[in-house]
Amino acid sequence: MPAAVEKPFPLVRETSPGAWMLGRVFWLLLVAVVSGFAYSISLLGSHGGGRGEVDANGNYLDENGNRTTAPPLEVNAVLHANPAIPVLLAVIVLGAIILVLRVARDERSALRILNATMIVVPVVAVCSVVVGYVWFFAMPLDYWTGSAAHFLGFPFASVDITVQPMANP
Repeated sequence: MPAAVEKPFPLVRETSPGAWMLGRVFWLLLVAVVSGFAYSISLLGSHGGGRGEVDANGNYLDENGNRTTAPPLEVNAVLHANPAIPVLLAVIVLGAIILVLRVARDERSALRILNATMIVVPVVAVCSVVVGYVWFFAMPLDYWTGSAAHFLGFPFASVDITVQPMANP
């Protein structure tokens, strides 16, 4: 039993067989669940843009400022969490547990693998949020007509895009 750690976690007696391993796996699962939940609720956003406007008289103007009878197009994008990231976090945890079962020779190496995974899981979640936001807000919506291909941050985030005529003034 490692001397630096006092108890594996409060729900297990120290004399339970494998208490340290079960305790570390418990905390790893808890970190993964909290990281997945935090990712899911923190990745929300929206922004939009258009290629025209309305003048003071209520007439539509195109992107060059010329009057037009057709309303200009508006592009709206809504950002939300991609379900693939919590699944990825679960795969990382499962991979760590399988690695411990197959590769670890003793308790020390098993704890090292589980401790490293407890760092990797939240880092993946935080990096996914950061990359998702950066990619989302870097999208050029002002000149997008819906005809060109744009890479929207997959797999870090999901984006719903709507292109529609501007609403009546």
